[in-house]
Amino acid sequence: MKNKHRKIRLFRIFTILFLSSVIFCLSLGYIPLTTSVNAQTANAEVLVNQGVKSYSNGNYQTAIKEWLEALKIYKTDKNISNEVIVRENLARTYPQVGRISEAIQQWEEVASIYRQLKNANGVGRSLAEQAQLYSNLGQPRKAIAILCSPNDNSVCTEDSVLKIAINLKNSSLEAVALGSLGDAYRLTGDYDKAIEKLESSLKIARKLKNQDYITSATNSLGNAYNSQALLNYRRADLASESAVNVDAPQQFITAAKKKDAQAVSYLSQSLNLAKNQKNYQAQIQALRSIIPIYYRTNNTNAVNTLQQAIKLLEYLPQNRERLYATIDLARLLQNKPTDGRTKVFECQNSAYSPVSESLLKNAVNISNQIGD
Repeated sequence: MKNKHRKIRLFRIFTILFLSSVIFCLSLGYIPLTTSVNAQTANAEVLVNQGVKSYSNGNYQTAIKEWLEALKIYKTDKNISNEVIVRENLARTYPQVGRISEAIQQWEEVASIYRQLKNANGVGRSLAEQAQLYSNLGQPRKAIAILCSPNDNSVCTEDSVLKIAINLKNSSLEAVALGSLGDAYRLTGDYDKAIEKLESSLKIARKLKNQDYITSATNSLGNAYNSQALLNYRRADLASESAVNVDAPQQFITAAKKKDAQAVSYLSQSLNLAKNQKNYQAQIQALRSIIPIYYRTNNTNAVNTLQQAIKLLEYLPQNRERLYATIDLARLLQNKPTDGRTKVFECQNSAYSPVSESLLKNAVNISNQIGD
């Protein structure tokens, strides 16, 4: 009984680590645990505890080293139950320090283990995480192939995440798959399909009354409409250079402003939900998208919103998300984009240079600390 309690305690230690890179939160599924404990396993527990402490202190590289040592022990002992949990933690930690390819490799191993355990839910969840990482790497078509690789009848294949979710009647996984699929389609430039998938995801999220899922879906929809707005602004620029249809530029600008309004509506919903949940990372994500729209639409809230976002940085952990958010906000301080795109060679706003410089120095410190 004592050994069993030790195993359950170890499982709980692992589950406190929750930094899913996918747009929606994915909880750990139940994994059958063995009850045998030997000296090696006890040593692995020590390493796991050390890794958790290192992770909590923001020492991600140290945590990775400690978990890799624990992983060696579990592999030697053929302790597959604890091996898969260590791999999941590694897969979620590697992106914090920019090691995306290694994270993908770990998720591949995790999916393979879940297949051995005949845990379809675990397979689907790990594949969804892997797909999101491919999108983060700028390879959305690989993500789409994992999430819903259509067969000859345009139906997702049995081994795709969306099909697994539907077969299991797992609404949470289905919402995740649709959300990730929508984001991937947005990155390929297929905005209409992206919005279609994201709206389906949002519908399920609202049915589940899952505030995290709703926050993520509304944020993604805001980004999709923002992309459509930018596309119409570019079309207006191209049309203005042509004398074929003098009314075309204004038509595209009108369409762009409509998309701007839709983007702001969804991003505002996401921001308000994140505030209610005190989810600072989600707040920053919404603000990073909404500020450029405020500037190009001459919204008087632009400056105050940017200052609000800068203050929120203090609440984020010292990880890669905070690093890139800091860089983005520093850039927005120096450049006031009128079309939502920051121009590399645009003259800098000297009034904000000291604040911007301070932010960028902080970004350098973060990158040094996490070893990215």
